[in-house]
Amino acid sequence: MLRLSLQENPTWPPCYRFLASCCAHLGRLDEARAIVDRLRDITPSVIPGAKHWRVPEQ
Repeated sequence: MLRLSLQENPTWPPCYRFLASCCAHLGRLDEARAIVDRLRDITPSVIPGAKHWRVPEQ
């Protein structure tokens, strides 16, 4: 499904992140690295920050 999603929208970074994670968990490390390389071509942020989800007062 992730690969189909990439066919529909090949510049959507979250899909590359999910796919790289899945490949890594399955032991397909070379494939995961290649996906991360493609992700880096799209965005400099491989792992986005979560600052926007945090409440500074807490």
